[in-house]
Amino acid sequence: SVGGGVGGGRGARGGDWRRQRSEEHACRMGAGEGAGAGAGAGAPMRRSSSHAPETRLASEAEVSRTKLSALAGTVTITVGDAYIENPKSAGRLVDTVKGEIRDENGKTLQTGEVGEIHVRGPSLMTGYANHDGDDVFDDDGWLATGDIGYFDEDDFLYIVDRRKDMVISGGENIYCAEVEQAVEHHPAVLECAAIGHPDDRLGERLIAIVTLTPGAEASEADILDSCGERLTKNKVPKQIIISSKPMPRNATGKLIKPQIRKQYEQG
Repeated sequence: SVGGGVGGGRGARGGDWRRQRSEEHACRMGAGEGAGAGAGAGAPMRRSSSHAPETRLASEAEVSRTKLSALAGTVTITVGDAYIENPKSAGRLVDTVKGEIRDENGKTLQTGEVGEIHVRGPSLMTGYANHDGDDVFDDDGWLATGDIGYFDEDDFLYIVDRRKDMVISGGENIYCAEVEQAVEHHPAVLECAAIGHPDDRLGERLIAIVTLTPGAEASEADILDSCGERLTKNKVPKQIIISSKPMPRNATGKLIKPQIRKQYEQG
């Protein structure tokens, strides 16, 4: 068992377990046991925060559960007022899961600091099929999820990107999800994929490949000006490529970055 006697890291605090149990009960009563179950990289359901719930029981739209890609069990949950007030969060860790944020050297980071999410607990998978599993968990039973995120001061987890999608340019970590959101804010941009391309000076050069909304027009300069209003200078793409081809996506709707990189390299 992964989680026997786990300690350290984040999880339910001593005085909060009754509240968390109550929230889970509200989830089951208001939305059914499986409502809001997420998949993929753990992005919570999106919902406007301007609408407050009429009752204390959570409706389906007010429940967000997170399953980090391959972990098999629920890792975080947020319901009711907690979800309304923190719509961009993946929620708090469930009682049986511990979690912490670590840097690239394995050092545990503090509240608000961004790094890779590590978790452990009895609800996680025991390994991958057809894999010996020796390198899935560390010696203390922690699993590196491959997701980049942080905990806020109220122990809400926020996921900002996938580690494999992060671009290191000029010694700076750039989270592609943040760049893509800024680029897509331009009204003519339908979708965007930010990728890194090898560069002798910077290590990687940040490139954004975009497709435009049918009938819309925008130049590279227009899009760069727009995202420059929302990003610091080091996060603004060095190049915008406007493509007429739709972005390749998998069955869950995620961008297939390796295929996008290959298409870019092939011109």
